[in-house]
Amino acid sequence: MGVAASTGLVALVAQVVLNHQAPEGAVPLETGGVPAPEASDKAARLQRLVGALGSVNVALFGGLIAATTVLCEEGVLSPRVGTRG
Repeated sequence: MGVAASTGLVALVAQVVLNHQAPEGAVPLETGGVPAPEASDKAARLQRLVGALGSVNVALFGGLIAATTVLCEEGVLSPRVGTRG
C-alpha cells in the first residue's frame, strides 16, 4: 500500500512541476497525451513520467484490491476490516 501511495504522490509532484514548465500551464500535446514536437525536452520527459507513474499507480492499487479480495475470501482477513464493532 505504501508503494502505491508513494507512486501517486510522486506523480502528483511531477504533474505540478510539469504545469510550471509549460507555457500558460499546458504542455503542447498530440492525441493520446503524447508530447508535441514543440514541447521542451524537460516538459516532454515530465509528461512521459506522469503517464508512466499513473499507469503504475493504477496497477498497484488494482493488485492491492485483488489481494485484499483474495484474503477476505480465504478468511484470512475479517469481513469487518475497517469497521467499528
